[in-house]
Amino acid sequence: MRLVLFTVMALTAAGLNVFAADGSPPAPADAEVYQFFDRCAERGLLPANISTLQPLSYADIARTLIRLSDDYGLLKDCILTADLDYYLSEYAAEVKDIWQDERCLRSVGWSPGPALENPHWRLYTHQNKDGYIVFDPLATVRVDRGDKTIMRRGSGLQFHGRLHFLGGNFQFVDNTERGNGPYIHREQLLEDRYGYVGPLQGGNETYYDFNEAHISLQIAKFKLIFGKGRVDWGPGHFSNLLISTNATTFDRLQIIADIGSRFRYSYLTGKLKDWGFPADTLYRTPDGWTRLAASQKWLAAHRMEFTLRPWLTLAVSEAVVWGERGMDFAYLNPLAFLYSAQHAGDDQDNVLMSGDFRIIYPQRGVFYGALLIDDMKTSAIGTSDVANKIGYLGGASSSHLGLAGGEAGIEYMRLDPFVYSHIFPVNRYTHWRANLGADLKPNSDRLTLWGQYRPHRSWTLDFALSRNRHSSLGGSPDDFRPADFDEFDAAFLNGTRTNWTSSELALKWEFFPGGALQIGWIKNEQNSIDPDRAYFNVSYRI
Repeated sequence: MRLVLFTVMALTAAGLNVFAADGSPPAPADAEVYQFFDRCAERGLLPANISTLQPLSYADIARTLIRLSDDYGLLKDCILTADLDYYLSEYAAEVKDIWQDERCLRSVGWSPGPALENPHWRLYTHQNKDGYIVFDPLATVRVDRGDKTIMRRGSGLQFHGRLHFLGGNFQFVDNTERGNGPYIHREQLLEDRYGYVGPLQGGNETYYDFNEAHISLQIAKFKLIFGKGRVDWGPGHFSNLLISTNATTFDRLQIIADIGSRFRYSYLTGKLKDWGFPADTLYRTPDGWTRLAASQKWLAAHRMEFTLRPWLTLAVSEAVVWGERGMDFAYLNPLAFLYSAQHAGDDQDNVLMSGDFRIIYPQRGVFYGALLIDDMKTSAIGTSDVANKIGYLGGASSSHLGLAGGEAGIEYMRLDPFVYSHIFPVNRYTHWRANLGADLKPNSDRLTLWGQYRPHRSWTLDFALSRNRHSSLGGSPDDFRPADFDEFDAAFLNGTRTNWTSSELALKWEFFPGGALQIGWIKNEQNSIDPDRAYFNVSYRI
């Protein structure tokens, strides 16, 4: 159904002949360039919403770099100016694809030309008047050593490019993990945030892959994206409440509309993977293999952002998960009020709503907050009624510390019991085994102090210290709300409670554009099979 809709829209646009020259595909949702944009926004050079709807397209990144090139003299930070040179070389193909005349930049005593004429190494790059394509290899090896020694390695390939109005990207990494075998259950993974894992048949190692692939085009002010990837909506530093990169990639159709410079709208519908509940048996083959009928599971979501001032962005978002039936036309409407639509469907689905804001105090810092409403019973607000399931996020950060390359922040996140769960297992707000939203379990809160120092463009020292609280009552999206929930006491932190402090220190050296060595130390990470460990990682473009 999604593919049919995408095709119809594309053919309609072709008939109207309103294709824009930009069909650029989305860049990875965790690209480091977004952090650079955030630091520039703190200096008043970019709007507050520059990174609140990720991923951006490669063309959007290129346009932003061109804009910053024009304001080069206002960066006033040796690390940021080095960053600008670096990213112009990193995204040289995309910048050249858009920027045809160097004279369009105001003279500021600096030219981006040298950076563009010395692009970073790629396996293959081809560019002409019709578009461009870029290929890269991918590789990583990481060793974590604590009570266990776990090695993870991955290799793969990625490419992206544009041909006239049509763009595309592809990324595939095949991963192997060993050190906690024999592998029989997913819980034996050091981090279980992936899709399919296998084989889990008692071997000394197991495998999982990571894949992103998109086809994109632009019709007037509308961007259409069809494919598989990750999405991040909101202002959070570590993760966001409604949709974040905490979960692995999922298939989706997405529409993004920029109406002027102050309003941005995004709608998506996607296919999720149900996990952890027995499936019906269809049949058994004569050889003894069992064919299971997996439950269908779907997501629809939309987000509206209002940039009232360059320093202030407000947003409202909504999402619904449903399953055990096919595509629901009520949720296929990009302008539908999902809360009302699921009521019209007999209130069988899992609707969540959120609002967030981001405020930039130029030359000082960033302040942000978000509120998630999973369920709310207005007559019981302020009580421990389980019908109220709320999430909170707030934080602040600054890169104006009187030290070039320095940045620090504080973030608090809290989730009430049973947030992301549902009375029907298929409607849990998860993809495979991970929350679509926060990287925090329900009935938990976390206060994190974090900092970063970069004495040089290629050296980064990261530090984070977190105080965590978690209780067992409704402490997992897999937990069921009881049928008599009206009489159920679900006060925050009820149940068996655990408190702990965790920390991480990491030093990274980018010895070659895209190539990095990293060493780190993790203390008391309770969500891991090995909470205390040191690690070493070498990677190229991962």
